[in-house]
Amino acid sequence: MMGLISKEKEGDMKKYNRKVAVRMLCLLCFLLAFGAILAQQPARGPLAGLKRALAEAGAPALTSDQEQQLTALITARRDALRAQAPSAALQTAQRAYQNAILNGDNSAAQAQADTIANETANLTRTRLKDTAKFKIDVLNVLKSNDNQVGLLLNRIGSAGLSRLLESLAGPGGLGPGMGGIRPRGDFDVRVQ
Repeated sequence: MMGLISKEKEGDMKKYNRKVAVRMLCLLCFLLAFGAILAQQPARGPLAGLKRALAEAGAPALTSDQEQQLTALITARRDALRAQAPSAALQTAQRAYQNAILNGDNSAAQAQADTIANETANLTRTRLKDTAKFKIDVLNVLKSNDNQVGLLLNRIGSAGLSRLLESLAGPGGLGPGMGGIRPRGDFDVRVQ
């Protein structure tokens, strides 16, 4: 009887091992197929959206010189955005504002609200100026190759071109529009 039970257990164990081996083989095949699919997809770089927009607009492709210039501008912009932090004065004013509210001191809260508003306005002003410079620098690079800017404007409009330029800086900018305010409709911008 003992021999029969151990042979049954041995048979069950072999079946279990086969099932595990088949599952592992299926998983390995899936991973290999998934890796092959990923390897076929083009690399997505910071210029991918711009390159696609140029192709859709029928504009000339970026030259290697343009790619180098744009990559340098994008890298500098992203580094600058990462380095930006609220000023110590803003952080201090925010803490003082919160403390004034918790202490029920309305006049102190109002004074800190003014400080917060002024510091936020200064930060926004700096970001807007930096954004304008970045977009103008990118446009100047694009103007060096035939009619890239004009064809992009014809295809996606000035608001679309503005969003495309902003997207080149990547996350961390002001977002859509200015300071989160999204412009309505297409605004007219003439590029010369």
